[in-house]
Amino acid sequence: MACQVVYGHRVLKEKPKGCDLNSANKVTLAQFLSLVDRFSRFEYDDFAKGCAEKKALTHQSSKEILFPTFDDGYIDVKESVYPILAKKEIPFILFVTTGFLDQTAYPYEEQLATLVQELDQIKTFEAGIFQTDDEIQKEKAYSKLRLLFKRRSISERTRFIEKTYRINGLDPESSIRPMFLSWEDVVDMAQNPLVSIGSHTLSHAYLPCLPWKQAWFEIFRSKSLIEKKLNKRIDCFSFPYGACNPITLLLSKMAGYRHVFTTDHRPLPGLFLAKTGIPRTDIQKLIRKPAT
Repeated sequence: MACQVVYGHRVLKEKPKGCDLNSANKVTLAQFLSLVDRFSRFEYDDFAKGCAEKKALTHQSSKEILFPTFDDGYIDVKESVYPILAKKEIPFILFVTTGFLDQTAYPYEEQLATLVQELDQIKTFEAGIFQTDDEIQKEKAYSKLRLLFKRRSISERTRFIEKTYRINGLDPESSIRPMFLSWEDVVDMAQNPLVSIGSHTLSHAYLPCLPWKQAWFEIFRSKSLIEKKLNKRIDCFSFPYGACNPITLLLSKMAGYRHVFTTDHRPLPGLFLAKTGIPRTDIQKLIRKPAT
């Protein structure tokens, strides 16, 4: 029996129409439902122990058993995921980026996708001019610009988005849409013992590229904020983009997290590996892969 922790972001009732540049973090509700019967009915600690000891975790012990987690804190989790998993008594971990809840941060990928989708030509100071008048050009421009700023600091990303919107005659605030949970939503879900809340940093920064003091602030401060809001200890942390190195792994342990997750597609032999973190598999990969 194989065990995997899986991660998702958005679960939409229907597939978006037209060109969806930021589709990598989305699955449909129907796709999500196709995996539900493979989800573990055990809390994470028991799931991890069962995997390590190769014990059967459910009556479906002949299949790969999955433990669901969700990153960022999208409203879809409350509207689409939570009712289904609560009804079936399936535990899960919700990793929240506190800045998304506070509205002090917003994913640059979403703003970039909106910009590319709306314009037939994009001017940038950093990378020149992009023609974006068909879907192929839009996908190429989005991919290049997203990767260019993925490892930059949050302030660099923000400046890039603001400058690029304004040089193209648009207001960057116009691209911000309500898509994240509120603190009230998180507090409400956290009352259910099936739901564990974890940290996903303050601003979804690419931690290995930050000075260690900034990385520490992202890791530790987010934990403190969530604990204050929920009035309970926060034990779980997941790295944005799954990106970590020995320093950020050490910082996460120093901050007091018991379980530290990254992103990877490896199965779980013996769970928290101090040098790598707990691997997770993208839920999209499992939707395309038959159960074993």
